[in-house]
Amino acid sequence: MKAFDLLYAGLKRRWKEAARHSQRTQPPKQQLALPEPQTKPAPVRVRDLIEKDLPTVFTPRSPVREIRFLQGRDELIEDMRGALYHLGAAIVIYGERGVGKTSLARLASAKLCAEMISLQGIEPIYYSVSEGDTFMHILGSILPRLGVKDIVVKVLTSEITGARSVVNAQLVEMEDKSRTEKTTTARPLVDPEPRPQVVVDQLKGKRALIILDDYERITDESTRKFFPELIKKISDNQLQVSLIIVGIGDSAKALVEVHESVARNLTAIHVPRLTDEQIRQVAVEGFAALRLKHEPEVIAQIVRYSANFPYYTHRLCEGIVRAYIAQARSGNRSDWTIRASDVPAAIREAIKNSPPTLVSAYDEIKASERALQVAYIIADAPEEPVSRARIKEYLTAWTGEDPDIDAALKRLVDQGVVQRPETGQYCYRNPLQRAYTILRFRADTPDEQLVKIDAALARVKKAATS
Repeated sequence: MKAFDLLYAGLKRRWKEAARHSQRTQPPKQQLALPEPQTKPAPVRVRDLIEKDLPTVFTPRSPVREIRFLQGRDELIEDMRGALYHLGAAIVIYGERGVGKTSLARLASAKLCAEMISLQGIEPIYYSVSEGDTFMHILGSILPRLGVKDIVVKVLTSEITGARSVVNAQLVEMEDKSRTEKTTTARPLVDPEPRPQVVVDQLKGKRALIILDDYERITDESTRKFFPELIKKISDNQLQVSLIIVGIGDSAKALVEVHESVARNLTAIHVPRLTDEQIRQVAVEGFAALRLKHEPEVIAQIVRYSANFPYYTHRLCEGIVRAYIAQARSGNRSDWTIRASDVPAAIREAIKNSPPTLVSAYDEIKASERALQVAYIIADAPEEPVSRARIKEYLTAWTGEDPDIDAALKRLVDQGVVQRPETGQYCYRNPLQRAYTILRFRADTPDEQLVKIDAALARVKKAATS
């Protein structure tokens, strides 16, 4: 029995040692082929999708981002297509502030570079002019993107004095490389300045579509002369380089001061205000893209308050959608329908975020009640410019008296708010001020007064069209 106990104890000890050994040598646990089960994510809410897509659909603070939201510009895009078929084409896009010139230039350029065989593979180069820019600032930004990276300056040594003197300018690549020094940093220009032909020589063999925006901000006289001459040289040399100039102006000639010999190289494209129907399409298609329905009165108010400027259409629509999202987040809305009652909040938002120059000009206007009445009539009238006689007719229907309007008109002209394109004709100097005046006046005026004013002005409008 004692021998059996000893044998049992020995086997038990060995079994424990084997167990401990197996634990020390156990291979590491393999990772699962599939990830560990996760908590089920919360469902995506429609209002979150709306808020995510809103900056792409309505863009009051920047150009339109997608071609499908660029309304009413199909004919202008085809005009650009026709111009860009020609080697060395130059296009001048001009019009009032806030009508969508930059949106047209950028989106149409990208579209045409993708569609036209002669432009395929080109990515448009965009440059926005700043105050004080010269042609050297502009070229110094654009040319390196076209592969002109080295700025080469030729230096000669005088045998008489031994002094070194710069005899040529930046951006000029000389044939004699043995007597040149290279630098990649821009330095102040020295005489003689590079002529447009020198730049053209640098561009030979390059393919490019260059957009020069805010051209009206160029104040340097030599720069304003340089680019028209460059346009002519590019066209004469039939380079595969096209230049699109964009800016505020009443005409292409007013924006780009060119000689008659240069004018034939330009295609002028005027960007007008959108029509009421086009403004309507901006709002309708934008709401649809955001999965939102709308009441008909909403669109009618947007059309009226936009004053045919897409800038204000985008601003109003953005404000309307943001107001809806805020109510949906708090649980007060779940109908996914924009209502007329959402518009006043959007108007207040548009007023709050308007440019300070428009705000200060309106504050000056409203210091005089009569000037404010006249300013609103000029803004709300369907005709532009508005005659003095018609302004008085509107104001008589509004006030029920025979008003004196000459002092108010003079005040508005002296303040720089209104201008006289012809004798006895009046319109806003800054067209965006017209839309802001409508917004601000209607936001500040009680509803019962607006009903009476609208009815009085509508009678005059109806009589004028009958």
